[in-house]
Amino acid sequence: MESWANRLFEMDESLEFITYFNNTQSFSELRRAIESVITDDFIEFNDCILAINALEIIATIKGESSESFPGFDDITEDDLDHLFSTEITSYLMNLCDDALNILEREEDNAMFEFNDEYETVEEYIDYLNDLRERVI
Repeated sequence: MESWANRLFEMDESLEFITYFNNTQSFSELRRAIESVITDDFIEFNDCILAINALEIIATIKGESSESFPGFDDITEDDLDHLFSTEITSYLMNLCDDALNILEREEDNAMFEFNDEYETVEEYIDYLNDLRERVI
């Protein structure tokens, strides 16, 4: 599971999203990334990456950061808690739960297809289960 997460956080899209959040500290970007995968349509690979990173940042705000999460240059976990703890609402938790359910689905999901191709589906699902425990 940790090796799957390590590979995720090494992707350019992940690093760019984390850097962007570090610089802007825009909670609306987290919500937008999560909402982007809540659809019945095909979910693009990049949208999956951004949603997973947004979910990781929310877990970090809640004090449940992954050991694999690279963290931020300019903001501490205490700063995150202070700035965004009021944003962690039951509505947001419902969005996170919906996003995680969709990220786990086999159909119309580029991330699932990617993991199926590289025979890492089990690792991917284990990672999402761990992420769910830390976010919800």
